[in-house]
Amino acid sequence: MMSRQRLIFALLAGLLVLAGSFGGGTAAAAAQGVPGTPTNGRAGEHCISQLVRIGAVAPKSGLPVMRPQRQCFATQAEADAAATDLSSTSSSYYLSTVYEHAGGGGAGEDWYADTCALVVDLRGTFWDNRISSINVGCAGGASLYDGYEGGATNYYGRGWHSYVGDYMNDRTSSIGYYPY
Repeated sequence: MMSRQRLIFALLAGLLVLAGSFGGGTAAAAAQGVPGTPTNGRAGEHCISQLVRIGAVAPKSGLPVMRPQRQCFATQAEADAAATDLSSTSSSYYLSTVYEHAGGGGAGEDWYADTCALVVDLRGTFWDNRISSINVGCAGGASLYDGYEGGATNYYGRGWHSYVGDYMNDRTSSIGYYPY
């Protein structure tokens, strides 16, 4: 017999497949094929971030520049409720989940934004030079940069990437999310 938690996860995954066929970026999309539970690395805390505009435009792409504004919760249920609240507004989409270690291990965080085309500036944040795996949500893909929208880069299409590769592991200082 399937445990209640596994049944709920399976149902959410099924809804995600259905929602994904309509191009939706929802809280359920955060769970697509991604192991583990996003935490900020402290025992018992579960984190999400609403990305906020910092008033800049990225020089190469012309996209808005944003930074994570972290919210942490004592339980996964509280984090899921906050994520559902974020994604239920017409101005917030599930963008991605980033993880500190390969395979979705270590610290992790779900990101939401008011657009799916943007640049996230990680310099000086918890995530600067810490990303090892990523799940790309509503954008068509993401470019991880070693520097601010420049330097070494690798492109990752929509979906789960259990390891960003030796080339970009723990080297990401900004991420460009693009519609293609």
